[in-house]
Order: sequence, then structure tokens, then C-alpha cells
Amino acid sequence: MPKTLLSATGKRMSIRELYNCYDGDGNGSIDRYELRRFIMDLELVQGLSDEEAATVIDSYCDRADVNGDGDISFAEFAKLHSELKVGADG
Repeated sequence: MPKTLLSATGKRMSIRELYNCYDGDGNGSIDRYELRRFIMDLELVQGLSDEEAATVIDSYCDRADVNGDGDISFAEFAKLHSELKVGADG
């Protein structure tokens, strides 16, 4: 598990803690750049060329931004997190 998904105590972060961690500017939403960091930290684009990685990241951003406003709300982030977790399990 990437270190960024662990709290200072070494326990897995809650979805809210993750959201707050990646909301770098603290404005209450996650933008595409902030979500990009999350995707890269999860190593979802590891081994891809820069161009391939950009395509995958754009795809995740589009998928996460359900309402199309350009920002990822907590609810949208939680849904994406759940989908990624399910996808990783099988």
C-alpha cells in the first residue's frame, strides 16, 4: 500500500482523510491536478509512457467528475475510491 494512504499512526486512512489530504489547497474540492496526484500515488499509471499516463489520468478525472463541474466533490471522490477498490480486488 502506498505510504500516502497510511495515516501517521500507520493505519489505513479513511476516505475523508484521503480526500482532505489530496485537497491540497483546502478549498473543499479536488481539482484535476490534485486527483492526478492521487492516481499517481496509487501507482495506477506506473510503467506507462507520459502520453499513456496522461490519457489514463484524464479518463479517471472524467469518470470521477460526475456532474462535470471540473471539481471532484467528496461524494464523487468516495464513489471513485470505491470503484478503484473493487477493481483492485478482482
